[in-house]
Amino acid sequence: MKRGDLRTLSGMFGNVANRSRAFLDSCSETRLLAVSNIEEASREYEKLARDTLQNVSSHLSSNKLCSQLLSDAYNALQNGGINQDYVTALRMLRDTFLRDILRPAVADFLRNGSASDRDLEELYSQQIKMDSLLGTAHFLRKTRNM
Repeated sequence: MKRGDLRTLSGMFGNVANRSRAFLDSCSETRLLAVSNIEEASREYEKLARDTLQNVSSHLSSNKLCSQLLSDAYNALQNGGINQDYVTALRMLRDTFLRDILRPAVADFLRNGSASDRDLEELYSQQIKMDSLLGTAHFLRKTRNM
C-alpha cells in the first residue's frame, strides 16, 4: 500500500459522498417530515427505499447471499412496510455487503490497485445508501412509537 493509494481512496470517497448528497438530503427531509406527519414520511420513505432497492448495482445482485437479502428486504418492505422484518433484512444486507463485497474490494485496491475507481465509487455509493436507509428506517420506527 502506497501513501498515494490512501489519498486516492479518500478523494474517491469524498466524491461519492458529494454525489450522494441528493439522496442523503431526501432521507433527512423524510426524517424532518416524520416529526409532523409520520404517515406521509412513511410513504415517502417506502417509495425512496423501493426505488433504491430496485436500482442496486450489479455487484450487489451478483453476490448470491446479497441477492437473497436484497430480495428479503424488498419483499418485507412491500408486505409490511417499515417493520422489524424489513429493518432486520436491510441491516443484514448492509452488513453482508460491507463484509463480502466492499471491504474485499478496498483491500484489493490497496494491495494490488486492481479494482477500478469507478467500481469502488459504485460500491461505496451503495453502502452510503444502505446506511442512510437503515438510519432513516430506525428514526421512523422510533417516531411512530412515541
